[in-house]
Amino acid sequence: MRSRDCEPVFNTSDITRFDKTESKNAYIWFVVKKHQVEMFQDRGLTIPEEEQFLLEHDSERESLKDWEARTIPYFVEKYRRKAVELGVNFNSALSQVYLDETTNIKTVAIYLCRRTESSNITTAEFTSKFNYYRSEHYEDGKQLNMVFISEVDVKDSKENSSCLHYIKCQFFLTRDLLINPTRFVYYFPHTLLNEEERKRELTDNNIRPDQLPIILKSDPIVKYFDWQVGGIVKIQRTQRYLEVPAPEGIYLRLIK
Repeated sequence: MRSRDCEPVFNTSDITRFDKTESKNAYIWFVVKKHQVEMFQDRGLTIPEEEQFLLEHDSERESLKDWEARTIPYFVEKYRRKAVELGVNFNSALSQVYLDETTNIKTVAIYLCRRTESSNITTAEFTSKFNYYRSEHYEDGKQLNMVFISEVDVKDSKENSSCLHYIKCQFFLTRDLLINPTRFVYYFPHTLLNEEERKRELTDNNIRPDQLPIILKSDPIVKYFDWQVGGIVKIQRTQRYLEVPAPEGIYLRLIK
């Protein structure tokens, strides 16, 4: 298949290098991809059948040795074949389009280059991939979400994408996705209140939104669910064996 104009030119040695990489590095890519898929599922997006296998592996409870034997051959070969078919590098093969069937809004997970390449290449790749996915999936007046995942920060790209209309960009470093915060042992359920719940909670507690304690937009849970500034989050705490355990009950936080 002909290489996409906006994608990095496919180089067979790129995949050869991946084959020779330590299995631990392959495992890291698997975990990042797995947690990205879990995150999108938790956001209510439809996961394509071809990626359902990622949800079936409990990598947090599986030793690296067991995973090497069971998953590396399948995971690497699957995305290597996809890379060859599309004419892109291995990272690009991890990219995928997801649909929110309730709102009919598309979200694209876009993987950028590796750490061994310069941040300038990553920034250029951001521009080319942004233009490609915009031309492929953007519909006039309809929101399109783009989630970029990279091993290096693309700071300039974040600033340039902040003024775009109808296209929303979110950025993750690969290290941000090495852990799924909702599967963490001390995680308490977080829920974003809808308008009706918001009014009820504020009325019952006789409080204004600006009087609530805050939770930052950069908080891992807020970023995980992509909740917006101004929203109110309900946290259901239960007693745990912590050094300073928080009392049980419901806590409200304003996203800021």
